[in-house]
Amino acid sequence: MDKHDIIVVGASLGGVETLPRLLAQLPADLPASVFIVQHVAPQGPGLLANILNRACAMPVGLAQDGQAIEKSRVYLAPPDHHMLLDADGVRVVHGPKENSSRPAIDPLFRSAAARFGPRVIGIILTGALDDGSSGLRAVKRCNGLTLVQEPRDAFCQDMPSNALATAEPVDYQLAVAEMGQIIQKLVAQPAGERVPVPKDIQLEVRMAERTASITEEEMTGSLVPIICPDCGGTLWEHDDGKLQRFRCHVGHSFTALSLLAAQSEEVERSLWVTLRSLEERTELLSRMTESALRRGHSRTVDWYSEKMADIEDTTEKIRSLLTGQS
Repeated sequence: MDKHDIIVVGASLGGVETLPRLLAQLPADLPASVFIVQHVAPQGPGLLANILNRACAMPVGLAQDGQAIEKSRVYLAPPDHHMLLDADGVRVVHGPKENSSRPAIDPLFRSAAARFGPRVIGIILTGALDDGSSGLRAVKRCNGLTLVQEPRDAFCQDMPSNALATAEPVDYQLAVAEMGQIIQKLVAQPAGERVPVPKDIQLEVRMAERTASITEEEMTGSLVPIICPDCGGTLWEHDDGKLQRFRCHVGHSFTALSLLAAQSEEVERSLWVTLRSLEERTELLSRMTESALRRGHSRTVDWYSEKMADIEDTTEKIRSLLTGQS
């Protein structure tokens, strides 16, 4: 009889400090495989595996594409790659970002749920925004078990709080210090019955696995007048339980919260470009004013000075908006 032998863990802000506390509680002979996504910079040196190895009795290593799944081992998603699970083992792919992240938590959780169903234990730890909420819900929909860090115990409460709000009912809500004992208890118990994998989960797993564009016929939800911050393509809006989500035809995916955050970053980038352009225009007008002054063109000087004053006023407003200073 199948046991709960596939453990998927997602963490973001505060995870580097939290993950060692969790792994330190697990024995070297844990009869399960552990898969971890920690949000990291795309060009990160991959030092997290070394940090976790010092805390964990099981070997911890960066996942490799095509690697076999072994029990009593911890697999860590490499920087700038999604980690997925399929019938042949571990997949490491450079697929579209989800929630502006790669690696992202949702693709791992969905692929684990689709492949292993009730054998999966999904765990959401500290982090900002809500990556992992959709994936944890997928685990639950495929009859897996779900654990969420008590928000008051988390370095950053966003991910645990959002998971509790949208992936309900969560099976366990507890502090990290209590998770090790619960995990060891759960992996010894028989898994539940396998249920049919919902079609939307199957579709999203296929999207994460491939790099080809998704046809309009495959998209679910409704087209919205919002562009994808990552590629500029059109977005489709669809509901995922209590989650409001968006996806473009090449596969970039966002929750409403992560889309709002991505739009805010795009607006800030645009404002910095605008600020630079205005400052350059002020510099050019200043040089033109000096040239007109030398030639004795007083009316031109007045016109240039008036334009420069308007631009400087706009420049200061944008600078104040960007720096938060009035």
